[in-house]
Amino acid sequence: MEIYSYTFLISAVMIFLTLIFASYSDLKYRRFAHKNWYPLLCMGLPISIVGYYELFLDGRYWFVGLILMTAGICVLAYAMGLLGLCGGADTWAIIFIAVFLPVYPVQPIFGIPAHNSFALSVLAIAILFNLSIPLYLFIINSCDKDKVPFWYRFIVHKVTIQKISVSHGYVIEGDSEISDSTPHFLPISYVLRGGQSGGLIDVRDMVDRAGNTPEQYLRYLSKGYVWVSYASPFLVFITIGFIVSILFGDVSKII
Repeated sequence: MEIYSYTFLISAVMIFLTLIFASYSDLKYRRFAHKNWYPLLCMGLPISIVGYYELFLDGRYWFVGLILMTAGICVLAYAMGLLGLCGGADTWAIIFIAVFLPVYPVQPIFGIPAHNSFALSVLAIAILFNLSIPLYLFIINSCDKDKVPFWYRFIVHKVTIQKISVSHGYVIEGDSEISDSTPHFLPISYVLRGGQSGGLIDVRDMVDRAGNTPEQYLRYLSKGYVWVSYASPFLVFITIGFIVSILFGDVSKII
């Protein structure tokens, strides 16, 4: 049974505008402030109450399944955040989409998937796009003249001195000078722990506002570049998933 509700169209517009702004912030800063969600909350909450009530009147047994599906997606998003698979803003984006758009707001070109969940479609597409990044990094690093250990090829990229101030991610190689073509990376446990809480250095901290490198970081840059863990702009992929889901719906029919 395919169900969509025009009531949630306003929520869809509000979420889309918020995601566009969030994508810009994610690309530039890899951050999105909590306060930027407030307009969406103020607009989306009352609309969702009306929409949920209409869905409840439409079919009570189906409505229970919808609530369970929405709750499951929220738990999944929260678990992804706890495991470090996505950031805090990414987690909230998925949760807000699940809560404020429990069903498709319109009938998409290829119809609605059997699971009927708009948020699940968005999340699935976002994850697929995100999984393409490790493959891209593996190909690039396998062709690099430096001998990058196998597993690190999926998660690191090379940042030159000139691009440090506009790059994102954490430095994951040791601070000793490299005398050969094999990078000396930190243990993989450090990378999985991630962030400054794990003792890693944010690559942007390696230069000051004047573009100079503090003395304690000079050894990292003795080669003219530094190896950094890739910081995925997952909000961008969520936005892509949102657009694709709205327009095409059941993307399995495209394949």
